[in-house]
Formats: sequence, structure tokens, C-alpha cells
Amino acid sequence: MQTRRRVLSVISAMALWCVGGCTERSGTSPALSLPARALDNVHYGVDAAQVMDVQLPAGRSVRTAVVVFIHGGAWEGGDKAVFTPTDISTFVAQGYACVNINYRLASVPLNIHDPLLSNDVTAALDYVAQHATDYVVAPSTFALVGHSAGAHLALLAAYRYDPQHRIKAVVSLSGPTDLTAPSFLAIPDVQGILERYLGSTKLAQPAQWAGASPVAQATSASPPTLIVHGQLDGLVPYAQAAALHARLVALKVPDDYRLFPSYDHDLTYVTLGYFPNSVWDPTLAWFATYLK
Repeated sequence: MQTRRRVLSVISAMALWCVGGCTERSGTSPALSLPARALDNVHYGVDAAQVMDVQLPAGRSVRTAVVVFIHGGAWEGGDKAVFTPTDISTFVAQGYACVNINYRLASVPLNIHDPLLSNDVTAALDYVAQHATDYVVAPSTFALVGHSAGAHLALLAAYRYDPQHRIKAVVSLSGPTDLTAPSFLAIPDVQGILERYLGSTKLAQPAQWAGASPVAQATSASPPTLIVHGQLDGLVPYAQAAALHARLVALKVPDDYRLFPSYDHDLTYVTLGYFPNSVWDPTLAWFATYLK
């Protein structure tokens, strides 16, 4: 009988220890109980275009990094729907919070030009940081992913408009990097598109055009950059990617330049309806290294 009582006493003590101990351990990891959360068309500004979709992974914590997606469309068009649920879920499945933004589009009649588009990218980051407690994400650990004009805006945000160094990594998919390059301006319609985006001509405002060129804004403090480009790109020649790669090497900024010989500007997006693993696999590897 005494032996039985001893055993019961030990079991009771262990149970009490487990209640206290287990509660303490789960208290150090409250994110394990957090479910996934999705918010569509969240307004990060007063303009109708300033909206974003937010996807928060299950089990997130205050250390969860935020990946911001920026669509392309020659600065004058496009929509966040370019990055599909298939694209976004690839990152959510790896534990990243994802924010997919719309922004004000360049317009001569509405007088929307540089730097208003860049201001919107910053405003979206600010909004997420201000709501980091509610979202349960890191307030100052961001990565940017952009395609085409969106890649340009991502690079510019990372190189010029991030004095707090919140952007830890940036990914350029088919992005323009030097808006002043004669070979780029020689492509049909490009000069007119850039003049509408910038609200000026290169002749009248050369400093503005250089200021809006990521290759000219990169410094030794710029964040690690992954450059993905298609060698068959006829809209943004791969020379733009090569120029940025060379500049980052000279500055000793970590970068990875992936040139796909058979890809054009859309990186097979039009064929597949989403971006391929050949684009996202190196992106995820890049984030695994630099989003810590």
C-alpha cells in the first residue's frame, strides 16, 4: 500500500510539474497555436489603388519575415493578381508572411509620376510595420520581390528609400536597372513610357533619371540582391541585369545573377499562369540565407 501511495505521489508531482513546465514552454512559443490568416484588399493609404492582400502563415511569431510582392506593367498598368495564389502559397508554406500590393500607376492626366510610386511601396512597408503586433510578424524584416517595373520599384526601394535598413533582401525578376542606358531607350516605346513615369525628359532632368536608376543608387550598404532574367527578353534586355550584377560585384554587395537562356521577359509566366520553380527555388534559397 505504501509503495502504491509513493507511486501515486510521484505521478501527481510529475503531473503538476508538467502543468507548470509545459505551460511555461508553450508560453515561450505562443505562435504555435496561431492559425493562418488572410486579409484581402487592405488599405494602406487613402487612394483607391493603395491596397494589398496579406497572407499570414500558421505558427508565425514576432520573428516572422515579411515578403512583399510588387507587380509589373510598365509603371502604367498591371495588378497584384499577377502574383497568383500558387506563387504566394509557395512562400507562405515556408513560413513567410506575404504582402501583395497594388500602387498608384503613372498617369499624365492625374499627375502621378516618380517618386509617388516609390512612396507607395514605402507606405505599404510602414503599414505592415505599424500593424506588426496585430499580424504577429517582424516589424523590420522585409524582403521585396518584383517583376519588370515592379522589380525596378523593389530595387529602388531597397537601394534608395530604406534608411532604416528594414529590407534585408531584394529579388529582381526581369527588372530595368538603368533608365538612362541608350540601348534601353532605343527599344520602341520605352522612352515614352519612361517620360510618362518620370514626368520629365532625360534631357530636361538628367539627375532625376539617374536617381530613378537602381544601378546608380546601389551602395556598399545595399541589401543582398538576387537577379533573375531571361536572355531572350526583348522588353528589358538582359544587359540591364548584367549591369546591375557588375555594379554589385564592384561594391561587394552579395548578389546572385541567374540568366536563363530560353526565357523571355515573362519567365514562362504566360505559359504556366504562374512563375516556375526555376524562379522560386533560388528565391527561397536566397531568403533562407539572408532573412534571419
